[in-house]
Amino acid sequence: MQTLWRWHAAEETEHRAVAFDLYTALGGNYAWRIRWYFYALLLFTLDAGRQTVLNLHADGSLFKPGTWWSALKFFWGKDGMVWRCTGPLLAYLRRDFHPDQEAHTAPEAQGHALATRWLADNAHSWRAVR
Repeated sequence: MQTLWRWHAAEETEHRAVAFDLYTALGGNYAWRIRWYFYALLLFTLDAGRQTVLNLHADGSLFKPGTWWSALKFFWGKDGMVWRCTGPLLAYLRRDFHPDQEAHTAPEAQGHALATRWLADNAHSWRAVR
């Protein structure tokens, strides 16, 4: 599964502008792009949170203080998810945003380079099915 998820992430990184360009070409506008983004963000957050609570409950760690301390560090720590996601989120909210703008700026360029390198280094681990 690790290979599948990493391949999927690399592929999405490689062609992330395609859906954006298609949306624009079909008449999609800024207001609806932002509405749909927050709708998807809300659904993803709720579903990921629900599944996390179910998993933590199932393995008996939901009510352990260490679990909550670890979660706080994961989200709000020095290099936590909140700090990593805030910049890209704000960039996406710009009216003139386009995914290709980020492909050439750090740290997004690092992600694109990592995806390209991963696909090349792991070509032996996956194959296209037609």
